[in-house]
Amino acid sequence: MKNFKSLLLLTLFCTILVSCKKQTLTNNFEGTLRLDYTNTYPEWSVSESMDVTVNKDALITVESGTVTYSGETLMSDDSKIVRSGQWNMSPKGQFEDGSNENIEIDAVVSVVNDITKIYAKDDSGNWVLVQETNNTESPDSDLSFNLNDAVVGSVCGTTVQTGSIVWTLTLIPTLTD
Repeated sequence: MKNFKSLLLLTLFCTILVSCKKQTLTNNFEGTLRLDYTNTYPEWSVSESMDVTVNKDALITVESGTVTYSGETLMSDDSKIVRSGQWNMSPKGQFEDGSNENIEIDAVVSVVNDITKIYAKDDSGNWVLVQETNNTESPDSDLSFNLNDAVVGSVCGTTVQTGSIVWTLTLIPTLTD
């Protein structure tokens, strides 16, 4: 019975040891996570690049970034729409569980002062604010990239009601220590 308990404990220890195996890569990587945000109504196109490092122990670090946008579109001779705002991004990255191939990044986007204003001209031809809307909805920023594809540029994008949001992860291998 004593040998059985010892064998059971040894088996349990080996199972835990194997399941806690640390992920490792053959190279370190450096590169960028780029956001391209295009809106069509009102029109703007902005971008931001954030530095990314992936070390051989599979630790992913992405620097924070900010993008400020603004656009104005005439709807007619006497009405226009104006929208402006800012995204603060604090991305967090990790490898998909059990994988050294798929990188998951949550861009952690905070929307700041995203306001849409609609103006109309009064009888004297002056622009008068008739409606103001505060846009607080954060975009979907749960991103997934393949490490091998990222060497040439891995793209993750979405179409939104008034444009597109495209994220590109580009990495290059660097020498390991």
